[in-house]
Amino acid sequence: MPEPRPPGAILAGGASRRLSGPAQASKAFATLGDRELVQHVIDRLAPQVDRLWLVLAPDAEAPKIDGVDFLSDEGSPGRGPLAGLGAALARLEATGGQWLVLAPCDTPFLPRDLVDRLLAGADQDTLAVVAEDASRVHPTCSAWRVQALPAVRAALADPRAPGLMGLLDDLPHGRVRWSDIEPPPFLNVNAPDDLERAARWLEPRS
Repeated sequence: MPEPRPPGAILAGGASRRLSGPAQASKAFATLGDRELVQHVIDRLAPQVDRLWLVLAPDAEAPKIDGVDFLSDEGSPGRGPLAGLGAALARLEATGGQWLVLAPCDTPFLPRDLVDRLLAGADQDTLAVVAEDASRVHPTCSAWRVQALPAVRAALADPRAPGLMGLLDDLPHGRVRWSDIEPPPFLNVNAPDDLERAARWLEPRS
């Protein structure tokens, strides 16, 4: 009997300071092509997971997106992706799951084999598996075992603790390497130039 697919959590708690629109609006809802940026991520991640959670800032208004539940990283202001991971792992623990796959809201070309490859990179002692390419590690494109939750909570409770990458460095984890291709599978849309770059790839390559 095949293993059940894990849930996926999309991090959308950051403000779009370098993209157009309201200063406190999540960049998840910036327009790319004919739909919002986060919808591109949902379209790629949803077929790979059992269910989807979108993690928003505490004061964010949750839009209606079919097939997506919403979580808040309330209680950990200013801790960025680490706070989102904590909220998602807490939900995972409450629902009895074993693995969670994390993705950011600004990666419109997220690999369609992300989940299978990350989980295949785990062994029995691994608490997390992270994607990497030739340029760097991508800690928000990762898979986390529920047993990592105490370490995440400890890091969130300590204002001097490092962020997501620092946490990974302190945990037994694996890394899975992706080849350099176009469009880049882990392209982050952080600024208007990135949005334009993504748009040029979107039609011919999607």
